[in-house]
Formats: sequence, structure tokens, C-alpha cells
Amino acid sequence: MPHELINIQDTGMGVAPELVPLKIHHPSSTVRSFLAILTESIYAGIEREPQNWFHPSEWSRVNALKVEKRRKEFVLGRCACKLATSAYLEEPHLEHLVINAGIFGQPILRFLSNHHPELSITHTDTVALAVASEQGCPIGLDIEKLTDRNTDFLAEHITQRDLRLLAGLTPNVNHAYFRAWTIKEALSKVLRCGITIPFALLELEPPTLIDANSFYCEYRNFPQYRCYSWSLGQYLIAIVAPRNVSLEVDADILFSRLVP
Repeated sequence: MPHELINIQDTGMGVAPELVPLKIHHPSSTVRSFLAILTESIYAGIEREPQNWFHPSEWSRVNALKVEKRRKEFVLGRCACKLATSAYLEEPHLEHLVINAGIFGQPILRFLSNHHPELSITHTDTVALAVASEQGCPIGLDIEKLTDRNTDFLAEHITQRDLRLLAGLTPNVNHAYFRAWTIKEALSKVLRCGITIPFALLELEPPTLIDANSFYCEYRNFPQYRCYSWSLGQYLIAIVAPRNVSLEVDADILFSRLVP
């Protein structure tokens, strides 16, 4: 979808929201899909003119969020999801695309259409990404920002086997912990289980290097899925798709949006 479909004046952004090229191919067809990314640089514009982005029922939920960090992440995540969905449905009115939460917290679209896409949202601090893809091709998405914070809380979720598999592809143990976490978190979104199951069940299989910053891997107990993992500056990104599709992301554009 051309970016012109989204009226920039209507969104109050001042700059064109860039959709990151995402290609998903099945042996028999191309899977229609869109990846959107937003950073906090447009957050103030959204807050000034929320009517261009949110349905009143959604904005009521935003106003119920009293912690600023949580509010910002929620707003950026929902708006990124609306941009990806807008591209998928060719619907320019973002405020008409109501993104609700399912029983497990997964994004659910409410819109007058017979063809709703699969949705996945992720956010960390000042960045949010979202994918809208064709029904029947579940996609899971996760992003983490590398920090020096203690990784003890990850110890129960990341196995020693995971760390050994990533040892040659990550500069240090901290990086390996967070990268493994994104890979598992992305799968948990496809499975719609979150952290309600032991993440040891989501153990990795040996990764295959794509280039210096990316690889793909599968899962020991869920061989029907494959994860693509990128290390881009301070950010780690994971996208999970069915193993029988191929997935391509323009990492240069993605990196340029993460680090403008």
C-alpha cells in the first residue's frame, strides 16, 4: 500500500509513517502482510489530536492508564497496529479501526469488514511495532532494548541449552538472555499463552546465520514454527511465522526507523 493512503494531516504526525517492507511467501502464494513502526517522536502529536487515531471507547481506556510509561507504550503500540491494519485493509480512517484485547491480551480488530487480519503488537520504552497479516498465517512479534539491568528474572525462562546455542552469535551472556527472550516471547504470542507456561517448553533449536546481524531458528517442541531474529543497535527483534513460509524484512529501513 502506498503511504499516501494515510492522510498525514489527519493523523497529526507531521511526517509520513513509514511501513517497513515485509514479504511473506508460501510455496503456493504470497501472504499479504504489513509491518509498521512508531517511535516516541510522534507521541505528543497523537496526544494532541487523539480523535484522528482513536475511537472514543479506545481513548477512554487510554485515559484510565495513570502510569505515563504504560500509557505511552499502549498508545504507540495501538497506533502502530492501526497503521499496519490501515495498510492491510486500505482504510485511511484510523479512528474507525478499533483494536480491542482478547482473553489472553492479544489484539483483536473491531471493524466493519469480512476480512480481518491477524495482528501482533510489541513495544519497549520508546518504540512500538505491529504486524497485520493474512488470516491463516499467524505471526508473533517481539522487541527488546538491550540494557545493563540484571537478567536474574530471565533465568527461569532461558535454559542453559538456549544459551549454548546462542553463544557464538551473541557478544555476551546478557545479550544472549535478551535475544532468547524475544525469540520465546514472539512464539508465545502466536500460541496465545504469554508467560502462563514454562518457557523451557519453548526451547530453541540450533540457529542458522543469515548475516552478521540476523539468523533464524526453530523450536524444539514446536517444529511447525520458525523465528527470524535481528540485532539492530540497541534493539533485538524477533518475528515468528509458520515454518513453511519464507519471511523477508528490509532490515536497513527497520534500523533507520529505530535509530533516526
